[in-house]
Amino acid sequence: PVAVKLPQAQCGGRARSLRLIKNELRMLRQVRHPCIATFHGACFDSETDSMALLLEFVRGPTLDAWAQGRPSLGATSSQDMAPPCEEHRYQVLLQIAQGL
Repeated sequence: PVAVKLPQAQCGGRARSLRLIKNELRMLRQVRHPCIATFHGACFDSETDSMALLLEFVRGPTLDAWAQGRPSLGATSSQDMAPPCEEHRYQVLLQIAQGL
């Protein structure tokens, strides 16, 4: 399964959000790490000047929610709803930083 990531229009305007997702594309093309979702490709529509990234689908909360200790919105079990302990979050975020 893949996830499709689209730029967020509320990030300071369309041009800025497109610039941010293009920057993310440049970084993801270089990164291979088990703690970072695998980059599969990108689609660009020149007629609408829009872009989408195709990434490995990772089940669970967003990284932002997980790092803050918030449970997944779509949690289906009590284990999914329990927030990770602070030490575990720190270790995973450290591994992600090392991957970048």
